[in-house]
Amino acid sequence: MPRFVIIPTLLLCFLAGCDQPKIPSSTATTTTTLKASYVGSEQCQNCHQTEQQQWRGSDHHQAMKLATSENIVGNFSAPPLKHHQQKTTFNTVDGQYHIQTDQDTPTASDLTLQYTFGVFPLQQYLTALPNGRWQSLPFAWDARSTAQGGQHWFHLYANENIVPNDVLHWRSPSHNANHMCIECHTTDFKKNYQTDSDSFQSTWVETGVGCESCHGPGSKHLAWAKNPRDALYKNKGWDIALTSGSSALWQHQTATAKPSRIEASDTTQIERCAQCHSRRSRIDASNDKEKFLDAFMPALLDETLYFPDGQIQDEVYEYGSFLQSKMAMHGVTCSNCHNPHNGKVKIEGNGLCLQCHNAEYNTPKHTLHTPETTGSFCVDCHMPTRTYMTVDTRRDHSFRIPRPDLSATLETPNACTNCHTDKTNAWATAAIEKNAGASWKTPHHGEIIAQARLAKPAVFDDLTQLIQDNTQAPIVRATAMGLLTNFPTRNALPLINDALKNNEDLIRIGALRAAEILPPEQQSSLLPLLNDSVRAIRIEAARQLAGNPITQNSTSFTKARQEYIDSQNIDADRAAALTNLAGLAIREQRLQDAENLLKTAIAREPYYIPASVNLADLYRALQQESDAGRVLQNAMQRVPNNADLMMSYALWLVRSGNINAAVAQLKTATQHTQDPHIFYLYAVALNQIGKTGEAFSVLDKAAAMPIYNRNVQLTRFNLALDSKQYERAEKYLQAWQLLDPQDPTVLEITQRR
Repeated sequence: MPRFVIIPTLLLCFLAGCDQPKIPSSTATTTTTLKASYVGSEQCQNCHQTEQQQWRGSDHHQAMKLATSENIVGNFSAPPLKHHQQKTTFNTVDGQYHIQTDQDTPTASDLTLQYTFGVFPLQQYLTALPNGRWQSLPFAWDARSTAQGGQHWFHLYANENIVPNDVLHWRSPSHNANHMCIECHTTDFKKNYQTDSDSFQSTWVETGVGCESCHGPGSKHLAWAKNPRDALYKNKGWDIALTSGSSALWQHQTATAKPSRIEASDTTQIERCAQCHSRRSRIDASNDKEKFLDAFMPALLDETLYFPDGQIQDEVYEYGSFLQSKMAMHGVTCSNCHNPHNGKVKIEGNGLCLQCHNAEYNTPKHTLHTPETTGSFCVDCHMPTRTYMTVDTRRDHSFRIPRPDLSATLETPNACTNCHTDKTNAWATAAIEKNAGASWKTPHHGEIIAQARLAKPAVFDDLTQLIQDNTQAPIVRATAMGLLTNFPTRNALPLINDALKNNEDLIRIGALRAAEILPPEQQSSLLPLLNDSVRAIRIEAARQLAGNPITQNSTSFTKARQEYIDSQNIDADRAAALTNLAGLAIREQRLQDAENLLKTAIAREPYYIPASVNLADLYRALQQESDAGRVLQNAMQRVPNNADLMMSYALWLVRSGNINAAVAQLKTATQHTQDPHIFYLYAVALNQIGKTGEAFSVLDKAAAMPIYNRNVQLTRFNLALDSKQYERAEKYLQAWQLLDPQDPTVLEITQRR
């Protein structure tokens, strides 16, 4: 769902006389006895007329509006939208806007629109369903000009035939706006999901992203404005100080020609913007947390979200991208570039960057393009765009140097060939080298991340160095920490223990994720993090330590565990959170609770595969094999051709004594995945029925896949030995040794010779 750009930062109010609702009496003795309340953006305009005028009409202001003629930009007299076998019509009835779709056959759905979502480059619409559900519709209006290709209706999933039982159907949880959309399109949104009735009582104080979305509730500020000398109101009545460190006071260093801040900066403003401009999950229901990680758990530079070099891939917004940049590491904040109230950049063109950077960068010698043409603007090369929701182009905020040389090996995009689509990466690389030499081709962490994602053993030492490299952005190092889980045979304990004590919050989070590979007896170093000052870290520590005997009689664990449970209950409307709670219950041997949670997860989202797989595995542990098979069969009917489900079902067939059916199931699974683990299981099953030759072929194919799998290497070596094919075994051992000379088994075999 769309979210809109750069949340405002605070401008101080020096004028009294703001319109005032009832406010707390100033007879209280401390500010902590006064809890601020929301007063609405209209209360701000008497003192902040300029800021209010800038805000009106901004993307923030128009993030969500009532579906009235003043706010609707779509043409409801336009011809019907045809999408595969579906026809959708648009009209108005008695001043209300309607969408009729024949998708929900046999009867068409007549949907009354209640709210608009956004305004440009597309506008979406919300409709109401029973039990307080707000659903975001996939029929959107392209608000771009006709010359830009806009002014028509389109379907968000243009290339997919979305039928009523599809996970992407507009009635499904994936389009529920209570869960993932309205929060960042309103002010002080409260989801208020009711578990017992599977319903919502969602509230908000104001549609659109109002002043208090960023500044926090304003009642105490109004009280201060009435009596600025009242010592009761610190920081002019604000609980969150957004101006701290936001000033764009920079100076150029003569020796290096590089800019540096004159005054210290903090991250308050960036963390406030990150509430919505990040890929994250909420871990605290309140909206008054000053520290981002006390309210949210952010995604790191995870696969499918970011390309290996950190460029944006999925809808990740700006926070994770920006944290990678040298600008973020040196104190640049959002308002250095953006007007916080209208969301626009402060200066159009290269002048924005020249606030800090030398003018020599604004010359053809640097840009390699004619001035004022495409390619000559800083953002063209250093902030390339990626298009989401068909028409919404968003800029990468990591401010990177284009690396076409890496694109050839990492399959990453680059600004050069994004524009010069008829040219190759080699051409772009040569063009840059011709003008800039080879100094720009420095080692890049993306090369290490790419190999670590593939679990390549040879990259472990480089991954270790990346984790310990203080010149790298913390989010990069945290991501590298998380990838240690791909190397279970390596001794990662010293790395993890060291990172658990790091001052950077994200690195501690990465270390906790890496601790997944530690056996329980090596997890004692996680205990201090149960008392960490950061909520995100406490709950991750509790998750990792759940079920470990070392937490017995630990009040710190009890508190952090409850925080983890509370964080998951925020999203108890979704199967993922329920599955997480079931995982906690399984670790704690509360198996009946786990079963109930997983059943509820499947009922809420029948297409969420981990819930079905985990429930079947729970039944296996309980020796209820018939129930396990039933769960998997039902899941496969709902989600056909899913390799993970087929793998789980094949293992159930093996346990049931039907090895031939298991082989057939695994063969089908290999046709729908490139996961070498499934090929490994298929080969083992083939060998079990006497088809050793076919097993070798399958293992050889798996060994040639990009992802390294130790079981593949070990199994084909042992299989060759067992079948007395010693030359083949030697060949496999040599190949394995080239890939991972430090593998314990490889070392043991070579030392025995």
